[in-house]
Amino acid sequence: MIKKIFYKSNSLKNFKKKLIFLILLFFINISKTALFNNIFKRSALIGGIGSGKTTILSHLSNYCDINNKPISIIYEPIKEIIESNQLKDFCRNMKLNAYPFQSFIMNELNKKLIKEQEESKYNNIIIESSIIGNESFVEKLNKDDYISDDQKNKLSEKRIEYLKENPINKIIHLTSKSEEQELDRIKKRGRDGENYTIEYLKNLNNAHKETIEKYKSSGIEVLEIKNDSDELNQENLNEMCEEICKFLMQ
Repeated sequence: MIKKIFYKSNSLKNFKKKLIFLILLFFINISKTALFNNIFKRSALIGGIGSGKTTILSHLSNYCDINNKPISIIYEPIKEIIESNQLKDFCRNMKLNAYPFQSFIMNELNKKLIKEQEESKYNNIIIESSIIGNESFVEKLNKDDYISDDQKNKLSEKRIEYLKENPINKIIHLTSKSEEQELDRIKKRGRDGENYTIEYLKNLNNAHKETIEKYKSSGIEVLEIKNDSDELNQENLNEMCEEICKFLMQ
């Protein structure tokens, strides 16, 4: 009888310890999220395929180093997308692979953002495309019947969860001269599997505009950048980078 009472007493103590640990862990996670939200300024660079997002960010990285601008850059997970054959599978059969492709991109972007926040020495972060940019793709794919309403809702729930943990503070909207110019740039870079049409690019750009307008109306600041030069030179790139830096540092 004494052994049973002793056993129950120990079990109760262990349960209380575990409960206290879980409660502490819960509040630590809440505090960490709140701390990150206060410390970091996150900006999304959004633009159509072939608008020049990667080109601008590559130059911005050098520009920030030379001019001592404390800005960290997160690129789209292109390497992960190509190595996993996600892009190739998506372009081969959009109907079958649209949902897993967009889910993969969203997860990879969020992982890169969390890693950057844990390791970065700067609190100003610019993210190529970002989860907000991903929203435009999902909207377009849903309208084209490549993603079902149920799949769209699942991605939306995940996006809301990610943005609650790591909200976007500003948006930079990068546009080109035309979809024809974008298609020309896409062909020149020659990524395996990219066989987009003018119509697809137009619809995507319209989806970006609608998404950005939605976030703008919620109070998020938006900077419009026109990247319409057929041949970018150092002066063009420096001007765009200077404008972006001023916007981010405000």
